Amino acid sequence: MINSKKSPVNFDNLTIGEAYKYGCSWLPSTISEAHLRLLLLDYLNLDNYWDLKRKANELLPTPIIFTHWYERLIANEPPQYISGRASFCGHSFKVDKRVLIPRPETEELVILAIEEIKKNFPNQKLVIADIGTGSGAIAISLAKSFPQATVYATDISLSALELACENSLALNADVTFLSGDFLDPLIERHIKVDVLISNPPYIDSDSTIDPLVWENEPHLALLAKPGIANYEKMLTKVSQIQKKKTIIFFEFGINQKDGLSELINHQLPKAKYTFYRDMQNIDRMLMIDNSDK
Repeated sequence: MINSKKSPVNFDNLTIGEAYKYGCSWLPSTISEAHLRLLLLDYLNLDNYWDLKRKANELLPTPIIFTHWYERLIANEPPQYISGRASFCGHSFKVDKRVLIPRPETEELVILAIEEIKKNFPNQKLVIADIGTGSGAIAISLAKSFPQATVYATDISLSALELACENSLALNADVTFLSGDFLDPLIERHIKVDVLISNPPYIDSDSTIDPLVWENEPHLALLAKPGIANYEKMLTKVSQIQKKKTIIFFEFGINQKDGLSELINHQLPKAKYTFYRDMQNIDRMLMIDNSDK
């Protein structure tokens, strides 16, 4: 009965396990079972899939509300926007259509940055800047990891900064948010940084983009022409905000490694740099040591 496609979507009197199976039977090709699992986890305020399995025989609470959430999902809305939150580096961030949804790849960038900051700046009081902060996920995560650091975050979108401020207050993170284009707010205030980190817009505007992303997430935070243009914009001005030793961390897109290598060799010929692969074995992260030696 729960797999019948002749009835309208209705989750009444179903257990959580039955609701998951029933929901899977209605999913369009653009929505994966992983999206449905994430929606259920957020709806039930659970942390992981094992918690979901453990509660599989319990009745789904308030099915009329979950039915509304599910209808939004199959209408091609990301689960994070439906629930209004996204998990990132162990924290829950408010998200909506003002900002990109934080991705696991960006968590990997933050984890790399934390490890390298501890190696390169042991027991130092740092100045850290997150460029193009969006929801504030990177800046806030670093502020929580380095509570003695001074953390700045910039964005050209005022609506994104409003949301990032909300997240900073909710998570009790000390971050100073600045409005402006990439490094300009730092340069205007004569701020020098030990650590620069950014996940800028890097999808080439001619690329084919997943409809779920394209129809929902802000294009300003996605697109660049060409894809590495925003890295060039930052690296041409980085000398104005760097200290004697400044470490730079970037997330970047598929097939951009060679272009970034050329850009660094041209703009920062004395810098040392290393590329890192993500969990999918894709070149995704870059660390530049721009020390003045």
